[in-house]
This record gives sequence, C-alpha cells and structure tokens, in this order.
Amino acid sequence: MANGLLGKKVVGSRDTEVVYTVPASRTATMNVNIVNNGSETGNVFLYVSDKDYQAIDFEDYKPLDDSWTLDAEDYLDVVGFDQSSLMATLKNTSRDVTNTGTVDVELTRKISVDNAAGTMTVEALNAAQNGMPLPFLDDTDWYVRSANNGSTYTLANFLSNGSAQTTANTWGQDATDNNRWATNVDGKTGLCYVNGTPASGSTTVSFIADYRRKDAAIYTNTNWAAGAISSCVGIKTTGEYFLTGVVFGTVYISSDGNPTTTTMLQNSQFSLSAVSAAAGGIMVGATACEGGSAGSGYIYMALSSDKVIYSTYDSNTAVSSTTSDWEYAFDFPSGVTWEDLVDVRCGSAANELLLVTDKKVYRTVDLGVTWTNTPNAGTMPYKITVAADAAGANKYNVNGILAGEVELIRGRTYRFYVHDSTVNTHPFLFSTTENGTHATGGAAYDTGVTYYLGDPDDDGDTTQKYDTASDYTTNFATYNGQVRFVEVVVASDAPDTLYTYCHTHSGMGFTVNVADAPTTAPNDDETIMVAASIWATASGDVTKKFDLFKNGETYSREKRFFELPEVDLYDKAGLGSGALLERTAIMASSGEQIIVKTSGENVVVRVHGIEE
Repeated sequence: MANGLLGKKVVGSRDTEVVYTVPASRTATMNVNIVNNGSETGNVFLYVSDKDYQAIDFEDYKPLDDSWTLDAEDYLDVVGFDQSSLMATLKNTSRDVTNTGTVDVELTRKISVDNAAGTMTVEALNAAQNGMPLPFLDDTDWYVRSANNGSTYTLANFLSNGSAQTTANTWGQDATDNNRWATNVDGKTGLCYVNGTPASGSTTVSFIADYRRKDAAIYTNTNWAAGAISSCVGIKTTGEYFLTGVVFGTVYISSDGNPTTTTMLQNSQFSLSAVSAAAGGIMVGATACEGGSAGSGYIYMALSSDKVIYSTYDSNTAVSSTTSDWEYAFDFPSGVTWEDLVDVRCGSAANELLLVTDKKVYRTVDLGVTWTNTPNAGTMPYKITVAADAAGANKYNVNGILAGEVELIRGRTYRFYVHDSTVNTHPFLFSTTENGTHATGGAAYDTGVTYYLGDPDDDGDTTQKYDTASDYTTNFATYNGQVRFVEVVVASDAPDTLYTYCHTHSGMGFTVNVADAPTTAPNDDETIMVAASIWATASGDVTKKFDLFKNGETYSREKRFFELPEVDLYDKAGLGSGALLERTAIMASSGEQIIVKTSGENVVVRVHGIEE
C-alpha cells in the first residue's frame, strides 16, 4: 500500500499529459490539485481514462522536407555531448567483393538542434573531411582522427572545418580516396586502408600505434599487395589480432594487435573455400565473443555466402589458421544477406553474436539455431550539469535547461554525460522512486545501466566500467576532470516512470517518462537514427521532437491539445491566473489514468492519495 504524493507534472500551454496511472492489481482514492501558473485565464480538463495512453500519443507527427540524402544501407550512430552539436558516424565499410576497387566517397553529417528556435539542421561536412572519421573521448572532450589526412581535431573543429589539434601528412593516400578504419577491441591500435585492387601495391595500409593520442601523429605506411581488401577487423581473444579478408577468399591473421609491417599483418592465412565448399565467398566481418569462462570462446566470421563459420579459442589456440579448426556453422537470419550487414560484433551474453543491419540487430547465443532481433537506433546523448533554480536550490540541468522531464524509448540507448565540473559532487543516478535513496524504500535502478569513468587507457574505452551504482558512486570523485557517462539501454520491461537523483543530495532530480516506440509506419523504430527534443525553458517541458531517419527523412512531433473521449471527462473549469482547481475523493481502478489538458498557459498538477 502506498500513500501520499502519487504524481505531479507541469502541463504546458495547450498540452495534454498523463499525470498518474494506477498500478496493476491496485485501486486508488485521490485528491487532485491544479494551479494555473500562467498570467492568463484558461480552461482545464480533468480526465479519468482506462485507455492506457503514453506521452507519445499526445503529439502531432508530421513529415518535414528531406534535409539530406544517404544510401539506405548506410548505418549511422551519433557522437557528441548534447544535441547542439552532433556528428553522424558511418559504420558501413562499403565492402568491395568485385575486385573493382570502386567505392563511393562518403561524407559525415553534422546534426544540430537549436533549442531557442525549435529547429534541427542536418548538413554535410566540408568535402575535405571525407572518409570514415574515428571519434574518441578523452580529457572531457570528443576528438576525431581523420582517416583522410591523419590529423586529430576536437569535435567542434572537425565539424566546423577548423584547425587540427595536431597535423599529420596524408599517409600517402590521396585526398579523394574513401579511407577506412579498422581498430582493435581494447587497445589503441588501428589501421587505415583504402579499399581497392592492389595494382602493384597501390593500396596503402597505415598502422596507427595510438589512434586515441591527440598530441602526436604516430603511423607507419606500407603497401598491401595481397589482393583487394574486402574487410579488416580487430578482434580480442587471449590477445589482440587483426583479421583481413581479400576478394579471392583468403583471410590473413596478424601476429598480434600492434602490427607495424605487412609481414606482421599477414602472419598466417587460410582459405575460406577450404573450410567448407558450402560456405565459400569472402569475409565481410568478424568478431570474437567470450564464452562462459574467461579466456575462451568463439571467433565468428560472416561471409558473402550469407553464412557464418566459427572457431573456438582458448589459452592454447588464440586464432587458428588451420582450416580443420573452422566449421561451417549456420545461415544468416531469414531475409538477411551479406549486403545488409553494417557491423558484426559481440553481445553482452556468453558467446552472443550480433549481426547488425541498418534496421535491426540480430542476436544468437546458440550458433544460429534461434535468432532474436531489436531495432537498431543511434545513441542519444544528454549533457548533465548542475545549476541553481529560481529558489536557489541545486538541480540537474539537461543540455543547459532545467528539464522537468525527459522521455526515453524502450529498446533504445542513451548516454548521460556527467563529467562537467558542476557535477563533481553530485553523482547522477536513476531510481523507480522519486528522490531515490533519499525517500523511504528508494534504491538505485541498475537494469540496463552501465557506468563509465575515466579517460581511455590501453585496456578499454574508459578507465573503469561498472554495472552497479555502488561501485560508480564510490569511485565517482576519483575521476573529476575526466570522462564520465552513464549509459542506459532501456529495457523492454522498464517501468513507465523513472526518476533521476543525486547520490549525495536530496531534491535534485527530474522525471523520466519511459514509452514504447510506435509500431506503425513511418515511425516504426526500424530506420530511426536519433530523436532530439526541444525544451521550453520556463517549464522544462518538451514541446517538440525531431525524429531523424537513416534515409534522411526528418519528422517533427509537437505537443498538442489532444481530443480525448468525452466519456472519460471527470471535470472541467475555467481558471484565472493563480487560481486553483481542487477535486477530492476521486476513485480509480487498476490501469486507469489521471490525464490533464489545458487550453491556456502552464498548469501545475499534483495527485495525492492512497493505493490499496
């Protein structure tokens, strides 16, 4: 049984909001207070509904003009700290299986959201920034190493075509080449190469000893004359290695994860056709996934025959070049071909293989006997800072605004960056209870939450990676002045409402609405890259959202004065500025919702009562 405050919300001008939902198998008796916080008189409508609405239902959804163009098979993620300046990154390797050496020059895109103007802009970067950029976090900033010229830029300068942090030469590669990156899994080593026919060694491969080093250019050039590269990936077994496939079906295995010559890169080799005539083709991607015990697992290799071969690894055999150690294992998921693949990587479960397409991520843990899939969307960043509100109390701000609420969609991934100096004494957490551990029975919510602390080192993306709030809060201050972020993969069973809170101080958090993505086109969550929000500064309420799709289409969702069924109307009143509407002893059953809409300015709603 719960009693006291059951829900509260600011309902913006000409807006409709779900304020409270009665939990399953409960009934509730409530008092509802609604205050007109604006300067003008307006009508307020109070509904008790059994229709199971979400916040997303109270939004107009309309297409805007296509703001950019990109081939549909190209998958993009986003890089940046907040919505004001993002970079879309290309994950597709444009694999060349024809030995023609022809690939299209690709340009990254800049995405920017102007909160004051309520607009989103997507534009191509300067043509000189072609090729696949390699972004990395360090020293509380994003940096970008250019595949085109080897230089390292701050993200801001890369987006604006500004000066490089450090300047390198072109690594012997022409500025019009569509250069490609392959990086190892844990360390800083990377390769930069150009797809194409060798033509007496015309394909140049550059070995980058430290691709996350921003103060120097460290590289070695060599000519690759073993055939046109189809795909090159870094994998981690008992050590780090590069697997390089070429168009006539041979795969080369490096001697380690830090090659500096082609001899080291081509340490051993084997023929795919010798593994299985049914497999054949060329390598279009590979990954190594740890098994149930440390130091052992499977190496998966995806082929252009739409099949996967695998080999086990352990402390005795890290990567085998013996064809009999590799087996034809399983087919791609139904309807997926090698041309659909944009990435091959590991999941979080033991031996979990992920085949990533532009629309979905396919998962298997039983060598392709069963496949599951989830939508493939970009990672949305939010920058968290701390500032005093009008009453002088410290509150979390989102992208520079005192946000009343943030909406997350189940199945998508979000990053909350908490490295700003104003957050140094305010560890940022989630809870299913308002005010978290400062409230009775409150606890941190860790489902799908991973905590990253510290600048990157040789062993990973950040110095520390934690799965529990206790480890994160214990070590939080140790990494003041370094990279810190909380990554949330929103679970399919995540509650409809979460709350953020400060581990140390009470009353700093905001509400997080959790919603299912619509299942009907066009917003079917299969081709969406990112959703950006516009906040009203005065109320902290989201007033507009932009959905950016991977084919370049942009859709706008705006809050609206939603028409609800009259049968659900409980009360209606005209409220003058500062006036109060109070209704007592409202009874509602399991699943019923308290919904408020206003035709005027902002109103503040509070629901008190008892759940039984």
